[in-house]
Amino acid sequence: MSQQIIIHDNLYAQAIELRSLVDECLTYKSKGYIWSQAYKMFRDSGGTRGWDGTTHMLKNWDDGYFFPTGLLQYVLDFLNLRWITPEVIDERIAPAPSVITFASQPQITLEKHQEEALEAAEEAGRGVIYYPTGSGKGIIIGELVRRLRQPTLILVDKKDLLTQLHAVVQQLTGAPVGIIGGGKWQPGIVTVATVQALTAKLRAPKKTNPRQKRAMRLEALAFLSQYHCLIIDETHHSPADTFEAV
Repeated sequence: MSQQIIIHDNLYAQAIELRSLVDECLTYKSKGYIWSQAYKMFRDSGGTRGWDGTTHMLKNWDDGYFFPTGLLQYVLDFLNLRWITPEVIDERIAPAPSVITFASQPQITLEKHQEEALEAAEEAGRGVIYYPTGSGKGIIIGELVRRLRQPTLILVDKKDLLTQLHAVVQQLTGAPVGIIGGGKWQPGIVTVATVQALTAKLRAPKKTNPRQKRAMRLEALAFLSQYHCLIIDETHHSPADTFEAV
């Protein structure tokens, strides 16, 4: 079989005949792992129990091996350095034009570095924007949503970030923005949400019977699939179970 990377949707890509290399690329030691109880158990048991401190971004699911599609270029660069150029097959369906009315012009004067980041993000279509704290990530997110003009889900991990980003995105896009979290469930075509609120609402409880669990999963997928763009703030938290579930 030829070496392929298939982009199934905006969230995950599948590695075919490249599993070991992609796993090598996307495996790392988690920060502070030596202090975790699971690692201490692993160390004390001689590696028979617990956790070795390693995080694998490549996941083995029923129908293959998948990794976050935002890391696609990172994976391709890693493979190219080893003289491997896989065939990339994009199976995503191009989104229809948005019905949202956005502001026609930027609502704020952008710094040069912000404009450069936005242009790079628009060109790439996916990836990681690496910005230090206090440098205007909210401005980048809001202006990017305005330019892309697509139904967008923005994930955050803290309630204070939720309210701050909701206000910024609404101001910069000139469009109504929904909010999920902090006791609110008010989704819109553009929505800022805490990942915890989404997980609590969309994930079936452990004792749910298989039929109900399947129904809830289909309902969750239908809700999430209305969004054509996903932006994750503080994306270094994405290996966490709650983020991965969404």
